[in-house]
Amino acid sequence: MATPLPPIKNQEDKYNNKALRFLDKGDHYELIFNDCFEIPTDGTLGDRPYTVITDIILDMKDADKTKELHIFVGSYGGSVHCLNMLIQQIQKFNYVVGINLGYACSCGFMLLAFCNEIYTTEYATFLYHSMSSLMYGKVAENKNTVAWQEKWWNILLEQSNVKRILTDEELKLGETSEVWLTGKDLIERKIANDYKCYIVRPIPKAIDGEFFQVGSEIYRKCGNSFYRYTKDTQTKKKQLRYGEVIQELSKDIKA
Repeated sequence: MATPLPPIKNQEDKYNNKALRFLDKGDHYELIFNDCFEIPTDGTLGDRPYTVITDIILDMKDADKTKELHIFVGSYGGSVHCLNMLIQQIQKFNYVVGINLGYACSCGFMLLAFCNEIYTTEYATFLYHSMSSLMYGKVAENKNTVAWQEKWWNILLEQSNVKRILTDEELKLGETSEVWLTGKDLIERKIANDYKCYIVRPIPKAIDGEFFQVGSEIYRKCGNSFYRYTKDTQTKKKQLRYGEVIQELSKDIKA
């Protein structure tokens, strides 16, 4: 298991109080994406141009992927290319938690769709629609672009949780229009959890040796792969403490 990296010093200063920040909180990481999905280049940091998305991607790339990544999304959407850069990084983490307390529109919605679990409030807003773009050039070139866009979008839908979040009717509507949902809609569908639960949610800890814990589940490392241990202690009406769970799992696996 990778050795956890020490927290990055002066992270608030590093991101220059921007709305986009990637922070090491010790037992987990937080990605604050309270902005549009663009690639900003304004401002300076020291003697070099300040490009916050570059710093975020580099910090995520070097982060300890066994820790949870918590993403706070507050965005009206933006560039799918910026979204793609973030998706490539978050998929490397073992477990990703998404939080929407305001707007999660377009690319913001899609980013949450790549999280393992979502938290929100009843009054939060979600907006889904398929990819849109401006076309320039010859008709044949535009046709090729449309074909590529459809292929890319279908891959995105298959790899994300969009089809689990939305109904078939909503997916169809999203092809030509917009689908608006409240946090209450997703909570009632059991797609998202109430943010009140996030506030008291315990942060999982890495387990020494072969095991580590994600949420309420235990995983075992075999070589370079991780396998979920499916023993359900709740069916036995047991409330086992963390150490007892690991001890029992170790005993069962060896048997």
